[in-house]
Amino acid sequence: MINGKLQFAIIAICLVLFSCGISQEQAKEGLANFLQQKHQGKYHIKTFKKESEQLRMRADMFWVELELVENPKVIISFQWDAKKEELYTPNGKKQVSSVARIAERKLSEEKIIADLKTVLGNDVAGVGIDRTFINLQFGQEPGRDMIDSLSGKIRKVLEKYPGSWITEARVNICTPKDKSGFLQLIVKPKSFDETQLKERFKPNAILVNAFGSERASDVTKQIYKALEERTRSRQVLKMWVNQQNFDDLYVAVEVEKQHPRASKNLPAAYGVYLAKWNFRDFKVDKLRFFNYASVSKQDIVQFLEGKLPESYQVRTYVN
Repeated sequence: MINGKLQFAIIAICLVLFSCGISQEQAKEGLANFLQQKHQGKYHIKTFKKESEQLRMRADMFWVELELVENPKVIISFQWDAKKEELYTPNGKKQVSSVARIAERKLSEEKIIADLKTVLGNDVAGVGIDRTFINLQFGQEPGRDMIDSLSGKIRKVLEKYPGSWITEARVNICTPKDKSGFLQLIVKPKSFDETQLKERFKPNAILVNAFGSERASDVTKQIYKALEERTRSRQVLKMWVNQQNFDDLYVAVEVEKQHPRASKNLPAAYGVYLAKWNFRDFKVDKLRFFNYASVSKQDIVQFLEGKLPESYQVRTYVN
């Protein structure tokens, strides 16, 4: 009975707290007035809602999409604090100075996409941008020579916009079989200053999308199966692809090394298996175990990369 009363009280308190915010109608009207005062009809409200559970837990926060009146194809999005009249990035983590600043960035993005489509031509089926990611759509996965050629063209386009693109670009190589892209190309425009970074990607480095790719997911399942008889738990840390031959991978898997059916009273070894994988035979070619008792867990990725053949190394480290 007490538990039931306590649950009811908690629910009642939550309902009171979350009902104290501005209504959606009031909040939308407030935004419309704000836009008229600050921007004199340049924007039209396309979407205004509570999109996620996170926003529903914050009474005065709303998801907003605005159309640029002079070009309705250009749509900007942000989170809006209706009580404070403040704007935040779509993920809600960072405050944005103004609607105009978001629109400026979006318009610049559209220009970059148009320029990329022009210079890349028929080599790609589609181009998109998401923050510092460029998504290229291909009919099939390109080889190293084509990727190098595309990299140079992409870099030249980005260097035309030094005020808009100030970081390295991560270019997702997307295909019909792997819509998120298995390979990811690093492109460094001159506007990107990495002098203060201790870890730096090599020019034109090819990374692996180890956690969002269908192809990587298939590899992970097979490696877990190969390790099943000797480990209790498994978690992929990193994948490295041969920079010249995309059929070969190294995969780092953090494990609790012990037979799954062994007594729980027996001590387990914690560490990482470094597995060499090839797509030609779709199997593990080689396994090597590194125990956390003798290797630092904190720097394990850097340590393992140093153990790889040079053709797999994608970073340089500065002390």
